[in-house]
Amino acid sequence: MVVKRIALGCAVLAIAIGFPGVSCTHGEKVGLGWMFDGGAMPDPGAPIEANPAPRGWEDRRDQWELVWRDEFTGGTGENFHNGLDLGNWTIDTGTGAQYGLNGWGNYELQYYSRDNVSVRDGMLVIEANNVPFRTRDFTSGKITSGGNLSSTGYGSVETPERFALSEGFIEARIRTPRGMGFWPAFWTLGTTSNRFGNAGYIPVGHPNRGWPRGGEIDIMEMRGGREDRHTSAIHFWQGRHQYRHSNMDVRNGLPRDVDMSSHFHVYGVRWDAEAITFYFNGVPWWVVDLHSLAAEGVNTAAFTADTGQLININLALGGWFVDMAAPPASLFAPDAPWENRSLMVDWVRAYRRVGGNSVVHIRGERMPSDWTPNF
Repeated sequence: MVVKRIALGCAVLAIAIGFPGVSCTHGEKVGLGWMFDGGAMPDPGAPIEANPAPRGWEDRRDQWELVWRDEFTGGTGENFHNGLDLGNWTIDTGTGAQYGLNGWGNYELQYYSRDNVSVRDGMLVIEANNVPFRTRDFTSGKITSGGNLSSTGYGSVETPERFALSEGFIEARIRTPRGMGFWPAFWTLGTTSNRFGNAGYIPVGHPNRGWPRGGEIDIMEMRGGREDRHTSAIHFWQGRHQYRHSNMDVRNGLPRDVDMSSHFHVYGVRWDAEAITFYFNGVPWWVVDLHSLAAEGVNTAAFTADTGQLININLALGGWFVDMAAPPASLFAPDAPWENRSLMVDWVRAYRRVGGNSVVHIRGERMPSDWTPNF
């Protein structure tokens, strides 16, 4: 039995290991020259560079152009929610039932609530809570640069896409939660996976229509209780849902008492028609050769289709990926550190290669090739 998902479910290995119809092979792991991103908290007063290069690419600044960013500096007014810029993000809510995916297709335990998403001290905070709400024992949060169908409990509200990129470099500086049952994720998804992207209605028979035909890139997923490693993956269609994944042990070259929940680290992905390359603190660690996949009959063009990939960030609880474990009550005790039950993001940035083939969509509109970002 295969667990069905659509675009707006959580980015994960939706099918547990051992289920039929899934391949799980690795691309090429790259030799590591480790770079440690120290500092337990970001400095909200630090100056923001006008047009930074991707981390690890500072010596190639002229090859990359920053086209979208959120530094989570906060704001007020109708265009913000708890400091989150709604011009950049849509907040997903509910259990996924509005899409026919109770538990977001993965047996997740949380209800995504707007109240669990905020900007504090210059960073995005998605904080999980164990106060029962509606049909769930936990609440948490999810944001997307795509459009969605939000469940409000009083009907549904459809919102349009904010940002998508056809190929380029996306990265974020993240500190993950600590404890069993947590499932944080930073990932991209083809806009043609749902009808809320810039492509509008996708006709039946379109090669990129629906998940996973539109392509999915999981930049970072972590299993709570195993904070010393994270998983990256790509999902695609080859007669059925398939994926490739690899695990990166964060302890290699780092002090043994350092893990993904004790410090901020930079997670990134660079992709084009040749390959998908995953980065940790600016260092490439895993490469998927798209030519090899294409030779196997995979429609790899879905990853670089001009309709683009959108960005998702969420903190799920329970589900297949964490062996159905629920976070223990001790993580939510009054004296328990709120950081341990929170996914924190210092910034998110997206780049396109200068002179490359990237197509950028801002609020559903395709930007012309000579478009210049205004930061």
